[in-house]
Amino acid sequence: MFHLDENQQIVELNEAAARLLPAGQKGLPGHPLLPCFPELAHLAASLSEGREEKEVVYLGKKPYTLHLHFESPLQHRHCFILLTPIAASSSEKRCSHGVKKNSLPAKYHFSDILGHSPAVQKAIRLAQYYSGTDETILIFGESGTGKELFAQSIHNASRRRQSPFVAVNCAAIPDTLIESELFGYEEGAFTGARKGGKQGLFQTADNGTIFLDEIGDIPLSLQSRLLRVLEEREVMPVGSTSVIPIDVRVICATNRNLNDMVRQGTFREDLYYRLKILPLVIPPLRERVEDIPELLHSMAEGARLPAQLEHRLLHYTWPGNVRELRAFSSNLTIFYQQDIAPDQQQSLLNDLIRNFFGHRISAFTDCSEPLSQEDRLLLNSIQELTAAGRPAGRGSLLRLSPLLAAGFTEAKLKLRIRRLAESGYISVGKTRQGLRLTLLGTEALAQGEV
Repeated sequence: MFHLDENQQIVELNEAAARLLPAGQKGLPGHPLLPCFPELAHLAASLSEGREEKEVVYLGKKPYTLHLHFESPLQHRHCFILLTPIAASSSEKRCSHGVKKNSLPAKYHFSDILGHSPAVQKAIRLAQYYSGTDETILIFGESGTGKELFAQSIHNASRRRQSPFVAVNCAAIPDTLIESELFGYEEGAFTGARKGGKQGLFQTADNGTIFLDEIGDIPLSLQSRLLRVLEEREVMPVGSTSVIPIDVRVICATNRNLNDMVRQGTFREDLYYRLKILPLVIPPLRERVEDIPELLHSMAEGARLPAQLEHRLLHYTWPGNVRELRAFSSNLTIFYQQDIAPDQQQSLLNDLIRNFFGHRISAFTDCSEPLSQEDRLLLNSIQELTAAGRPAGRGSLLRLSPLLAAGFTEAKLKLRIRRLAESGYISVGKTRQGLRLTLLGTEALAQGEV
């Protein structure tokens, strides 16, 4: 067990965890964990976003069940990583680290894909058309856009819907194991091979669909074998001299530029064109921002977002796409399930935003047009009144000399307040609570951007 702080550095570890550290690696408190285990590098995003995980990982070719748990879902600061060894037989039953669903029905349908933006509707219509064929599909999309959601929906709309859907993360399986995982092996094919051999995942998916996620990470040495499987519709297990015919629909996905990889010689050109028979592009969230309210209200159960916060969410770039939005929505759901006094909600909501977005808060703040000098003057005035413990209402603001000198009238002040509130820089309290700068307004002032 490893206990990590908010900087992903080791706070403490038990003796079993210490024995896992590679020779020569430092595992003392204060040292970062991920550099000690390159196999866990994919956890960086989960650690920064506060996303809990349960998966199988390989450390030195040995399989372990990994549980990533955070102390607080709202403030994903300290976390715990528990690694439990898996017996060889148990490991083989799971097929491998990268097999997400082995011979299980796909659970998602096109009706589960939310959004009415032109970009996502175009992708849905094309995917529905593709579901009526058996040709290979290559899905392009950034991480977190929902590539497997589309793959499962295609399978469930196809003639193969009653047959297995097998999802494989090619990036998660060690290069030394991926060939035997995909194509199977004969008894005695290599040291440690199971008695009686093992069926490959292509055979497991026979009559159904195999989804090869992160296809750009498949080793160059294996690409020629995959090409032959696609062209001949047959597999040859490792150590065997005979072929096995298969009837499998292949859907691949990647967040990499395979065209560039072809030019660099790291991806076979013939395989690229064989995969790209039916290309499908999933738009990133920043290209379908009009879908954010629908997605957010579906994900964040019971959340009642202030209008200014929802406005800011539409302008944030969401580098983690729908996955990042879902993580933020989970935080919001937990927040609104708490019994929080109304006068504390804005402050705690600001803390939630700061804790979630972390170093990305500047991107969350920088999304609106630069404010005028008059807006900056008004924000500074509100901040000064609040710091002095005085309510920042329209009456008290209009008595301030700087605002009077700038020509502020009752009508002009109301217009400016409404504009700043809609942009998310201030919150308008009830009765005597007055105006307050939001986290976004405070951050913008501190950065000298308003």
